[in-house]
Amino acid sequence: MADKKEFVVGIDLGTTNSVIAWMKPDGNVEVIPNAEGSRITPSVVAFTKTGEILVGEPAKRQMILNPDRTIKSIKRKMGSDYKVRIDDKEYTPQEISSLILKKLKKDAESYLGGEIKRAVITCPAYFNDAQRQATKEAGIIAGLDVLRIINEPTAAALAYGLDKKPGEQKVLVYDLGGGTFDLETEVNLPFITATQSGPLHLEMRITRSLFESLTKDLVEMTRGPIERALSDAKLSPNDIDEIILVGGMTRVPMIQNFIKDIFGKEPNKGVNPDEAVAIGAAIQSAILAGEEGAKGRDIVLVDVTPLTLGIEIKGGLFEPIIPRNTKIPVKKSKIFTTVEDYQTEVEIRVYQGERSIAKDNIFLGSFKLVGIPPAPRGVPQIEVTFDIDSDGIVNVSARDLGSGKEQTMVVTGRHKLTDDEIKRMIEDAKRYEEQDKRLREEIELKNKADDLAYSVEKSLKEYGDKLPEDLKRKLEDLIKDLRDAINKNDIPKVKMLFDDLQKESMKIGQYLYRTVSEDQKKENA
Repeated sequence: MADKKEFVVGIDLGTTNSVIAWMKPDGNVEVIPNAEGSRITPSVVAFTKTGEILVGEPAKRQMILNPDRTIKSIKRKMGSDYKVRIDDKEYTPQEISSLILKKLKKDAESYLGGEIKRAVITCPAYFNDAQRQATKEAGIIAGLDVLRIINEPTAAALAYGLDKKPGEQKVLVYDLGGGTFDLETEVNLPFITATQSGPLHLEMRITRSLFESLTKDLVEMTRGPIERALSDAKLSPNDIDEIILVGGMTRVPMIQNFIKDIFGKEPNKGVNPDEAVAIGAAIQSAILAGEEGAKGRDIVLVDVTPLTLGIEIKGGLFEPIIPRNTKIPVKKSKIFTTVEDYQTEVEIRVYQGERSIAKDNIFLGSFKLVGIPPAPRGVPQIEVTFDIDSDGIVNVSARDLGSGKEQTMVVTGRHKLTDDEIKRMIEDAKRYEEQDKRLREEIELKNKADDLAYSVEKSLKEYGDKLPEDLKRKLEDLIKDLRDAINKNDIPKVKMLFDDLQKESMKIGQYLYRTVSEDQKKENA
C-alpha cells in the first residue's frame, strides 16, 4: 500500500474563527474548506451530555442551548492557569485549542487526500513567552510538528504579496478581529419558553447608521495604537507605503474610511481579511518545508520583541538586556557581579516591561546560580544571557565565568499579557518617565555610595598602618555617616557625604605615593 502524501499547512488559530491553508505546487495558496464546506471554522468547542465533542459550526449552533458545556474565545486564556471543567474532568486552554486544531487538520486531510504532519501557526504580536509556548503545545497535542510560531501581522504582510514588490517598503498592518471586537449586524436570539407554543425568537435588524454610532468610540480607540506604532518606528503617516487590513471587522466601511483619513490613501483590499493570516502562514510553512511552490521565494521573516526583557539588580533596579522592538531571533549577554563578600549564590529575577524599577514590570520567573567560589564582592563575573528563538520563546542562563558553573531556565511564567496590558505598560512608562528617572538616579547614587564606602573601607584595612590617624578617623566617620544616610534614604545627605568621602579618599593615594617616594629616596641615598 502506497504511503499517503504529506502536506504542510499554515494555520490562523483565531479567537473567534480559525483558518487553514496550504501552498500548491504552482505557488498559489488555497484556503482549505472544512467538512461543512466553509473556509472559516468557528473557534468553538462543545461537549454534549452524551460525551460527544463538537468543534466549529456544530458547536456554535448549540452555544445558546448548552452554554455551560460550550467554550469559545479560549485563545484569550492561552498561557494562563485557567481550566475548563466539564463533568469531572478539567481541560487546559492548550487542550481545548488542540481540539480546534485537530478539527482543522482532520478536515484538511480529508480534502487533500493525504497526511498533515507539519504546520506554521500564528499568534498575536503581543503574545508573551507563556502564550507562545501554549500555542506550540496545542499544536503538538493535535499531532503537529510546529515548524514556527509567527506573528499575525507578519503573516498578513506575506499574504498580500509584499515580498514580491521591489525595494524596501514601509507597511502598517491594521488587525481588528474577533479577539478585540465581536458584534453582528443582525441579532437573532432564540428563547425557549415553558409553554406549549414552542420557541420564541427575538429578531432585530441594526442599520448602518445605528451600528456606526454604537461602535464609533471603539474604532477611535484604535487611533492610539496606530500613533504608538508610528512613533516606535519613527515614521509619519505619509511614510507608509501600504496599509493592510486584517480581520473581519475591517470590512466595515467606517473603519476603511477611518484608516483612509489617517493615512490619506486607500488601504490594500487585495486579500480576504478573514484569510490573510492563514495564507501568510501557509507561504511561510512552504518556505520552511522547501515545498515546490515556494522555490525562488527568498523571504526572511523578522519579528520583534513587544516589551523590554531584563533582570532585577542591586537596589531593585530593572536592567534591560533585550530592548523592546529588538528583531528576533536574538541573543544578548551582560556581565554582573556579587553585592556581598563571599557570596556563593545569586538569584536571577527576570522581568518584562519598560519601567526603571523592577517591581513595576511583569515578573516572569527566577532561578538561582549556586556554587560560586567565595570571593570579595565585585570580584566574581556572572554572565547573564537572554536567548530568544524564532518562535519568540525566551531562554535565560547565568554562568560564573570563574568556575564555569551554569544554570538555565525557559521562561514559563503563566501571566497572560494582553494587548491592553502592553498598551498600559508603555503608557505608564511614558507617564512616569520623570518620576522613574529621578528614582533611578537616587538608587544609582546610593549604589555608588555603597560601593565607594566598601572600597574605602577595604583600602583602610590594607593600608591603614601607612596613613595618619586623623585621616583614618575622618574616613571611618564618613563611611559610618554615609551608610547611615543610605539606610535612612536621606538622598541630599547621601550626595553630600558621597562627595566628601570621594574627596577625602583621594588622600589615601597621595599618602601612599608619598610614602613610596620617600622609601625609594632612602634606598638610593
